[in-house]
Amino acid sequence: MKLTVHLFFIALCLLPLELISEDLKQNKINFPDNSTAIIYVDDIKHENYFNIVNKNISSIYSVLSKFFKPSKPLTTEFIILDSQKFQTQTGLANWINAIYHKERIFIPVKEHKEFDEDKLLRSIKHEYAHAFINNETKGKAPYFFDEGLAVWLEGELHPSFKLLLASYIKKHKSGVRLIKNNVSFAKLPSKEAKAAYAYSRFFIGEIIKQFGIFEINKFIKKINNCDKFSACFNEHFKTTFSEFSTKLDEKLLVWAKKELR
Repeated sequence: MKLTVHLFFIALCLLPLELISEDLKQNKINFPDNSTAIIYVDDIKHENYFNIVNKNISSIYSVLSKFFKPSKPLTTEFIILDSQKFQTQTGLANWINAIYHKERIFIPVKEHKEFDEDKLLRSIKHEYAHAFINNETKGKAPYFFDEGLAVWLEGELHPSFKLLLASYIKKHKSGVRLIKNNVSFAKLPSKEAKAAYAYSRFFIGEIIKQFGIFEINKFIKKINNCDKFSACFNEHFKTTFSEFSTKLDEKLLVWAKKELR
């Protein structure tokens, strides 16, 4: 999740780490392309999270770097901290599993929630994808494109998200309206937000299906120099954004009917 965030969160991201926590344990991992991951944990009781991230971050980086083929090294900090501290210092919701902002990925740990390693790794992969996208586009990718690509790279879409998108499309006869305003999905009602995540993933999936990973990768590297995203989309993929999304909606209308049977 990449949010249009509370000012307290922006302030937190700019703080020196020793001010976020007085007692940070850390590990630095260097990758062959000179990229770096630095993993911090603020409390020994969260060491299981620290160990899981340490164990898996190299393989996650390998998968993402093969997809993005980074044009320059990136340094990303992973900060594992108590969810209550995170919520108090940021003003953000307590349902957040992880969040990326300004080269830092915050992973709030909920004390009384059952540990789910698979969910943790999916969240990390999703947020790390945002770091790669930002590294290539300097933050110029539209919100839906950024989120859709991160969700696509994360893995299979949750069935509940598919169902909500199918219901939305059945009602509105279109999904593209979910992404037209380029606003944070966190600002949408919960069901609509989940439908927007799902639609964005389908949008990215359709680009990859039609044009291939190589072409979407080339396009990602062009976004930084785009004055207008839709014009760059039209030029690169030789179809207008409007035509592409209309055809996708037509396919999704057929899909939604099958999904809701």
